[in-house]
Amino acid sequence: MMRRTDISAAMLPLLHALLRLALAAMLAGTAFFAAAPAMADDSLEYSIKSAFLFKFGEFVEWPSGTFTSQEEPLVIGILGDDPFGPRLDQTVNGHKIGSRPVAVVRMSRAEQLQNVHILFICQSEKEHMDGIAAALKGKNILTVSEFEHADVAITFVVENNRVRFDVNLPAADRAGLKLSSKLLSVARNVKAGNP
Repeated sequence: MMRRTDISAAMLPLLHALLRLALAAMLAGTAFFAAAPAMADDSLEYSIKSAFLFKFGEFVEWPSGTFTSQEEPLVIGILGDDPFGPRLDQTVNGHKIGSRPVAVVRMSRAEQLQNVHILFICQSEKEHMDGIAAALKGKNILTVSEFEHADVAITFVVENNRVRFDVNLPAADRAGLKLSSKLLSVARNVKAGNP
């Protein structure tokens, strides 16, 4: 009989192989975005969401002046109770988006949003979205979450045991961001409209 720790240890090579395959597929194109498989195991779901967060950066055009230099890192911020644990750090470690290294920061308050380019708003912050939206106003930040809100540009959804995402173009427009047509073509839903 396998203990829980044995199952986790046995799944680790499979998880690493899946992540390598997913990242290779994403580097080759956007086919992975169409429907990444999820499992009941939260660690696999958040490993896939980590890969998505990292790859979203390749499909966003930030306004000129957002970065002070070519070497300035693209920063992914996690606001609230972090569901990723070390997975997101492991996903971005040593990787670049274009010429930029990628960094991860965690924060507990919206006032700490300095120098963040992609912001994952955790479920724990859903009740604080009015204050978060106020803190985001005028900032060029791609917002991502697992719940829908007028100020969230990309919402993760799990549908038919697959991690998918919806895009809210007005939220991206208000942030001054242009999302690639490649990203939009693989989204489950794209909400268009006036910013």
